[in-house]
Amino acid sequence: MSAARYGMKFFQFYPSDWRTGCTTTLTLEEEGLYIRGTAFMMDTFKMIPGDDREAARALNVQVQKYQKVMEALIGKGKMMRCQGGIINERVMEKIDQWKLEHAARSEAAKKREAERRAQMQRVAPPPP
Repeated sequence: MSAARYGMKFFQFYPSDWRTGCTTTLTLEEEGLYIRGTAFMMDTFKMIPGDDREAARALNVQVQKYQKVMEALIGKGKMMRCQGGIINERVMEKIDQWKLEHAARSEAAKKREAERRAQMQRVAPPPP
């Protein structure tokens, strides 16, 4: 587990979509690296590192295997190179969506707490 957690403890997973559309063209190795890469991005909110050695270490796979399988995933349009890293566009969209929702929930909680404190002060003002 990474030292800095961002708070996303789970993400939606639709088994029927996965089996019927998302992975039908992938080999077992490709599917394995695809899910590892997806989990890495969802857990860290980061792209898969662009450096093959660093990426292989982050995804716990041998460098040569990583290079071969990742190139296949890129060739099949499941992953793409972008700004010094590798991403899945849908995963990055989900992360952005989660961040917006999390910020809105956090702001609403802060507002509720401020209202609660104001109400408490109206009910029982501090002594002079």
